Amino acid sequence: MIDMLSDKDRSKLVRNLALSTQTVASCGHAMRVAVADMLQDFDNIRAMSESDPQVLRLCEALERAVQDDIAQNRRVFQILGLKIPQN
Repeated sequence: MIDMLSDKDRSKLVRNLALSTQTVASCGHAMRVAVADMLQDFDNIRAMSESDPQVLRLCEALERAVQDDIAQNRRVFQILGLKIPQN
């Protein structure tokens, strides 16, 4: 099948792969930056969540969002046939 692709189609595939790689890297970086910014305050956030229902809901929502993101990433890796270790 790959031999049947035109140069134009091959170029599109390479471009799409490069864009996908950049997107995955950028999203991962953005999440790490957001978490790093929050780490300074996370002890205070945890303490506040014990007495503030809104903070508790936000912490729970963050936890669910991260878990969902991990699950979706694993599914994408599986679809692509990538072998990503699951610590």
